[in-house]
Amino acid sequence: MQKRAARLYHRPLLQFKQSPLKSISSRKSRSGEHGKGFAVVASEVRKLAERSQTAAAGISRLTADGVKTAENAGQRLAQLVPEIGKTAELIREISAACSERITGADQVNRAIRQLDQVIQENGRLLGRNGGHVRRIIPSSVGRAAPKSRVLGNNLA
Repeated sequence: MQKRAARLYHRPLLQFKQSPLKSISSRKSRSGEHGKGFAVVASEVRKLAERSQTAAAGISRLTADGVKTAENAGQRLAQLVPEIGKTAELIREISAACSERITGADQVNRAIRQLDQVIQENGRLLGRNGGHVRRIIPSSVGRAAPKSRVLGNNLA
């Protein structure tokens, strides 16, 4: 690609090198008084050709540099594309992990709420049945084995 671009941009250089400047010089010497004016024109044409040649060489260098830069950019992009794919995959995995974490946290919260409900229900039941237990324990202390006396002593 670079060689092809260089060939295309070197064509103007070849055209200027092959211009008929020598024939212009020989014509001015044969034309006499009109030759002075012609010599000025030929000199300006020569200067213009030289500047054009210099500009064409500069354009050629810039084009070659541009081609190199484009090739380097293409190679770097080719290296980056797989890395971008890997990064996107990592982001998908992180997103999935976050979703799983959120789901797990929701499950833990539900379990805690259920446990809280069970504890509250047990508290209510204990409050309702606490009076019955206090009445039952002292009456059974007299009939029970010595173990029950310890139990009765702890409640009193």
